[in-house]
Amino acid sequence: MGLADNERLGPVCKGGHLWHGHELTLRVKGNCPECQRSRNRYDTEEKRERRRAICRASYARRPYDPELHREKARVARERLKNDPERLEKDRKRRYECNKARRRRLGKVPQEIRRLRKAIRQAGRLPSVAQLVAMEQWRYWRENPEVKRQAKAEQKKHQWRFKYLTSLDLRLYTREKARRRKLRERKQATWKISVLQLRARFSRFDHCCAYCGASGDMQIEHVKPISQGGLHHISNIVPACLSCNYAKHADPMEQWYRSQPFFDPARLALIQSLTGSPETEQLSLGLAC
Repeated sequence: MGLADNERLGPVCKGGHLWHGHELTLRVKGNCPECQRSRNRYDTEEKRERRRAICRASYARRPYDPELHREKARVARERLKNDPERLEKDRKRRYECNKARRRRLGKVPQEIRRLRKAIRQAGRLPSVAQLVAMEQWRYWRENPEVKRQAKAEQKKHQWRFKYLTSLDLRLYTREKARRRKLRERKQATWKISVLQLRARFSRFDHCCAYCGASGDMQIEHVKPISQGGLHHISNIVPACLSCNYAKHADPMEQWYRSQPFFDPARLALIQSLTGSPETEQLSLGLAC
């Protein structure tokens, strides 16, 4: 019938789960798998804790008796001897359990297995991870300079990960670096906040203002700084790395009209957001 060794057909369960339309229910180790899944689905930690409390109370009322346990085991062995079919099922079950255990242990190196066995035999000792951490802390106490280098390297990797995953940090870092270079050249600068940059980038759907490509956007000055442009929000649009390098110090409109991806609607949007040179010159009094 295509059933496994631990599967059989039994009477209909309380949930009424039928096996392929027959008036029978599939049983796995005596239980209906469908009922088990539904029970686990609606099971909560409170219900599990209540069941554990009931089991603990039951064990407290009926303390463990080694003699009674050995007697029950002897009766079970005698019952298996008198039932060859049940004995064969029990032998297959033990074989499958041992095979699964050997398969799991085969993936673990022998040195790790020996270490785990030694820890189990020694009692309640620290885990392998705790032992490694304790050895690391001891080494750092003896070598504080190595600890400082490791912490610095860890902070560098954490900052790099945050830089790659946070748009706000990328915008803040790039704007700050550009503003620092302009101050070194004795040029007028404005501190542009991350909110202003995000608002400007959102007007272009966080895509390149020229070609419309998506991805990591650069802070592009429409009028180049080398040609008298200002580091001001009225002179900034998002641009991809390719367009930013290709435009370089060329006049924006002349360069953009010569490109194969020229779009009049994008050009009109750029011109409406960047403002006129007169407006930029009037705002020089706000330079910081």
